[in-house]
Amino acid sequence: MAGFEIETIIDQPQIQDKTIDINITANRSDSTCIVGLAREISSILNCKLLNNNIYQEKYLNQNICTPIYNLPKNNIISDSIIDIRYNTINNLKQKTSPLWLKKRLQGCGIKPQNIVNDLVNYINIKWGQNIEAFDLDKIAKNTLQDKKSNQLEFEELNTKEKILELLGFHNSYLLSNVSILKYNNQALSILGIESNYNFYCDTTTSSIIIINKIYKPAYIHNIISKNNVKTEISTKHLKGIIRTDFLNAYEEIINLFVNLNPESILGPITQYSEKPYIKEKTINIHENEIYNILGKTKSINQEEIINILTSLNFKPQYKNCIFSLRIPEYRDRDINRPIDIIEEISRIHGFQKFVDKIPKNNKQGKISNTIILIKKIRYILKNIGLHEVINYSLEKPYKYQLFNYNKNILLYNPLLEEQSQLRDSLIPNIINVIKYNKKNQNLAFECFEIGKIFNRNNNEQINMVLTIGNPSYSRSIWSEKNKSMNWFQAKGILEDFFEKLQVNIEWHKLENTQNKFIYNQDLKKISHPHRKAILLNSINQKKIGIFFQLNTKLKHELNIDYELYVCEINIYNLIQSIVYKNHLDFNFINYSNYPSVKRDISLALTKDESAYEIKKYILSKKNPLIESVEIFNEYIKTNISQIKNNRLTGFRITYRSNTRTLNDQDIKNIDLEINNLLHR
Repeated sequence: MAGFEIETIIDQPQIQDKTIDINITANRSDSTCIVGLAREISSILNCKLLNNNIYQEKYLNQNICTPIYNLPKNNIISDSIIDIRYNTINNLKQKTSPLWLKKRLQGCGIKPQNIVNDLVNYINIKWGQNIEAFDLDKIAKNTLQDKKSNQLEFEELNTKEKILELLGFHNSYLLSNVSILKYNNQALSILGIESNYNFYCDTTTSSIIIINKIYKPAYIHNIISKNNVKTEISTKHLKGIIRTDFLNAYEEIINLFVNLNPESILGPITQYSEKPYIKEKTINIHENEIYNILGKTKSINQEEIINILTSLNFKPQYKNCIFSLRIPEYRDRDINRPIDIIEEISRIHGFQKFVDKIPKNNKQGKISNTIILIKKIRYILKNIGLHEVINYSLEKPYKYQLFNYNKNILLYNPLLEEQSQLRDSLIPNIINVIKYNKKNQNLAFECFEIGKIFNRNNNEQINMVLTIGNPSYSRSIWSEKNKSMNWFQAKGILEDFFEKLQVNIEWHKLENTQNKFIYNQDLKKISHPHRKAILLNSINQKKIGIFFQLNTKLKHELNIDYELYVCEINIYNLIQSIVYKNHLDFNFINYSNYPSVKRDISLALTKDESAYEIKKYILSKKNPLIESVEIFNEYIKTNISQIKNNRLTGFRITYRSNTRTLNDQDIKNIDLEINNLLHR
């Protein structure tokens, strides 16, 4: 049915009718009621929409006149409510519903109860509103005489203890920052959550108060996020209740009550409405843009497009090849861009009318260099021994915000809460993979993932994340037990990966000042306080990624008793760091035939001093006899941790000349240079 899939058609002989089960897409909340479906069918079949009150014409033979008062505005109303309207009806004598009403409800799978509840259910199904009716006699029994004000009241609850005093709710809630709707000091409902079942109507009800309301989506979002509670009412208001149908639904239910109960007494109507109503937004679209996107179709032209747009109630105006459209309020949520208009045109025009032949293309495609390099990265990582995993790009909000982006990109109308936002990092998903495999007794699961991430600053990019760590990685002698992978061994695996990829990387300590450009302070909540490093391109110092060890708290949450290391890398920056070598890039130098002199020195460093910086300092002296500087050992004096310089790092400096053998004077100069270095 032009985008609406019919699931089943059920024959119901007891009501002499059929029930059609239709699958409605998530972005079409306007079609979740009978009137909305009627509008859609009238557009598809290009037929005029009849009077909405088809089955109740004999009950609508007179106009109901009653005073209308405005509800005084306060902070609670302005923060939570868009529209509200209520009034009382007394002296209701008819208790059972007419046959037509019972059949309508049975066709929708609802068991008839009494005339009040049946009319409320019927109008809500027909118009998609949130009308409620409460028994005034039951409210009066619980109200002291001096407490009767006969007005709706709103009370804001900021503490979680106060909500426990309320009675008459199906569930026990511990809520804060919510509002309570009261009448004569009796709680009728928690706005946006649930209503008080003690005041529901039954077959003995003779006096009622009818309330129709539309809550602000921002208020519903706020109570859901702060209280972690979601109900059928809150879901309905989040999807959106059509505001232009608000008065139609209310007037119809009042007319039905009064005409089915001619002796009933209708009280004055009290209302509040946030003004102005949403104006019909205007969208302009060029005629050629429609043809370019739709491609070849049968019998589509300017006249056909105008007819389709008119049937959709878009009020088209055509001038200079431009269609100017006014979007009705009930389509305001899903029609926002010209491409949405084109989709509607194709849907109503009929998918079967499109030419389904693939156009001829003689151009031969090719695989991009980026894809080739990503395949190479996968090949290297698999050869190292890592398993590849794939996760959805959609995820639920993670409890740690790892990045300093403005906000995550949230889906406007997600199908599931677990898929409510686009991921801005691969780290949360890979941690969940480790947790899942640990739960299923798959120990020492080392894996990687290459996928897209999304953020508001850089749009989308391709990242790579890997986790390495093994409880039985190595042992120094056969008689000892296996030891888990340490920081340097994990670093060595990464360096082997970079070497195979021909990437020159520099490792730098991740300082607090560097957190600002990539990672948020919440990274501290999952990473080891000292074992984390930033990876830079050694040529242009561009940031490539981060490497860190999980902290003890997160290991306990994952039930892991060994060290686990995580690395996330930007693929584009990594590819730009590859140094492509060929035979013209190599420089040949003569190998010295003369012996070398090696000096091993041990420097006492603090935990904050970098051995890499010491090596750079030695090489910066530009002594022509220095051939190389290597770090060959490091020893930490654990029994004297109170001493500041407790790291003993061993450096091996190799001296050699290309033209001669080093003499005694050269050796004396070398020893003098070493002494100067040690005294620094």
